[in-house]
Amino acid sequence: MVQSGSSFEMPLAWTLMAVIGIAIVAIFMHIRVVLYKRLSLAVAAFDWVAGGAALAQTRNWVAINLGLGVLVLLVTLLH
Repeated sequence: MVQSGSSFEMPLAWTLMAVIGIAIVAIFMHIRVVLYKRLSLAVAAFDWVAGGAALAQTRNWVAINLGLGVLVLLVTLLH
């Protein structure tokens, strides 16, 4: 293996954006895989209370994702 003698370091802003982006993707996957399945099952069973609960959880996670997206935007603009 050839070594060039230098190391790669990302700027802090890039690192923050990458970490927040991974969190955004993880939250989206939770919404899509877990919460959407709960909602689908509740609607199929005409269980509107459980469906409403799933929608409420989805709304909360989407709000968190929106906040993280705004945070990425602020990191980008303030850099």
